[in-house]
Amino acid sequence: GIGESVARRFAREGMTVCLVRRSDEEGLRRAVQGIEAEGGCARGFIMNAAAPGSIEGLVATIEEEVGDIHVAVYNLGAQIG
Repeated sequence: GIGESVARRFAREGMTVCLVRRSDEEGLRRAVQGIEAEGGCARGFIMNAAAPGSIEGLVATIEEEVGDIHVAVYNLGAQIG
């Protein structure tokens, strides 16, 4: 989708990208591997943004494991119908 496309572009520009999904660990793994196969650096995280404290926890984890966050793209997909 759009979020993964944006992540791929940033990775091509040399950024380490962190992809986050609410679920679908297999899809997340495939997305990370796809970016890495293109020579990029990617990490994947599972998070439910509706859970209290989840965003703060994710930011802390990323900063600890990856480093400072310089750009954040919030892309939420929703299925209607």
